[in-house]
Amino acid sequence: TGVEALDAEAAAAIRRTSAALGLQGIAARVAGVRAELARALVLAGVDLGGLSFHASLADALALGTGLKGQG
Repeated sequence: TGVEALDAEAAAAIRRTSAALGLQGIAARVAGVRAELARALVLAGVDLGGLSFHASLADALALGTGLKGQG
């Protein structure tokens, strides 16, 4: 399952949530964004700079727990 589409308002909400988490010392990670959605966001000019994107939840969790590359 996953998000089929993401508009600028939803993207802004993700950025605000990430910023709020950052104030608490929490690094937000976005996982599993499909290529079609990523392409659509870029073409629409949606700015998601500063967010950490990962191909899968496993990748995001491995990096977040410091286990990346230890498998």
